[in-house]
Amino acid sequence: MQGREAPQPIADAIAAAVDLDMGDWWEPTAESYLNAVPKAKVVDAVREAAGAEAAAGLEGLKKGEAVALAQQRLQGTRWLPPVLRAKG
Repeated sequence: MQGREAPQPIADAIAAAVDLDMGDWWEPTAESYLNAVPKAKVVDAVREAAGAEAAAGLEGLKKGEAVALAQQRLQGTRWLPPVLRAKG
């Protein structure tokens, strides 16, 4: 992860051409994403993927604890950060 969330039109065009769904290849884990973003984004990811009830309580935890719990709650949801989502 490079911390870049700007639109990538060439990458989007290639992904569309080959019918790439990153949900088939990537999962949000502590190592792949959750440790690299602020805790607020971790909470937002869980809220978006699994609902407000699943995200409840994460804000009150220390980041390491929140990341561990978020990883469990995101497992199998196919949630992707915006930069990995198919455009179009």
